[in-house]
Amino acid sequence: MSTIPLTLLFNQLKKEEFDLLRQFRDFYDQEVRKVQVQFFPRYGASGAKVILARFAEHGGVPYIIKMANKNDINREWNACSDVKSYFNDAQVAPPKYSGDIGAISYTFHGSTDTTEFNSTELNDLLFKDKNNIEANLKILKNLYETNFDTAYQSANRSKFSWCSEYEWYLRERGADEMIEIAIGSQKDKEKVSLLGFEILNPLFYIDQLDAVDEGLLGPIHGDLYASNIVLDRNKYPRLIDFCWSKKRGHLLKDFVLMECSLRFMLLPKYLCLDSIIEIDKRLNQCITFDKPELIDNIIKNSKSISFFEYELLQYVKYLRTIAKKTYKDLNFPIHYMKAMYIILYGLLKFHTYSIHRGILTLGLLSDEIYRNTK
Repeated sequence: MSTIPLTLLFNQLKKEEFDLLRQFRDFYDQEVRKVQVQFFPRYGASGAKVILARFAEHGGVPYIIKMANKNDINREWNACSDVKSYFNDAQVAPPKYSGDIGAISYTFHGSTDTTEFNSTELNDLLFKDKNNIEANLKILKNLYETNFDTAYQSANRSKFSWCSEYEWYLRERGADEMIEIAIGSQKDKEKVSLLGFEILNPLFYIDQLDAVDEGLLGPIHGDLYASNIVLDRNKYPRLIDFCWSKKRGHLLKDFVLMECSLRFMLLPKYLCLDSIIEIDKRLNQCITFDKPELIDNIIKNSKSISFFEYELLQYVKYLRTIAKKTYKDLNFPIHYMKAMYIILYGLLKFHTYSIHRGILTLGLLSDEIYRNTK
């Protein structure tokens, strides 16, 4: 994090972005002439920009400022207002506007170091160092068992429609084109061959998932990826980007979103395809959702498993274990698989996700759902 005179930042930001930063400077401390800033090396699909700023030359509380189009900022402000009683990190200052964009400011709770401050996102630590697994699991534990504790306690059982509850996560069926390209001339067939497997065509099966079920609904973050988890200097997780938070949403979303991003986006793409497909095959079996501890058998029974695959399995086992404990429902395996099917289907719209492995997983999941619900 570097200390820069506010006037010099003008050259690093668009005119409207500079004006937004100045507005927040005035809101927090009009006397400040220099600001400490850290630009996050991430631009999401929405084109949002995220800056860590401290409006003081030495010390002071840091703020995470998100800049995006006005509609997205207004949606995030309203979402934060709805869930701030359940998530401490959702406490935000009123939004500011300049031209066609707006900004919202999150207080970086618990970070008041008066010397230096540098923040990292959780995805900066994943699949990087074999010595980080236990530390990363501790981060996930703090996230799900501390940050979400109040939200989970407020959840209750209720009926919901898969179609309406997960409509946004299909992302307007933007993945259809990617799937059609991947399966080629088989796109009009009910079953397709892919990577040595015969699977149900996801283009057909996605329309069969609409139904009304009873599950656990409560406050959710709604967009929980590793890049939306920022760590303070003590590696304690803080949530940002509450744009898709809801006071009453299907609780499994925040677990499934994380698992999908770990398996199909963050896992290094250069791993042996045959090996990771075998792992995908096992992870997509209903039994590993119902009894996550059996994921350990994938490691024991594998002739050769890479460090990154081992790391992935540890994270998935934790996520499914805490999700099952939280959900407290006999239908947990089926509901988790359905949620994963819909969420993953939507995510395959993005080129950062492994399209062929993703389609294979959709096919394997549909087979498991069908066999265990007929």
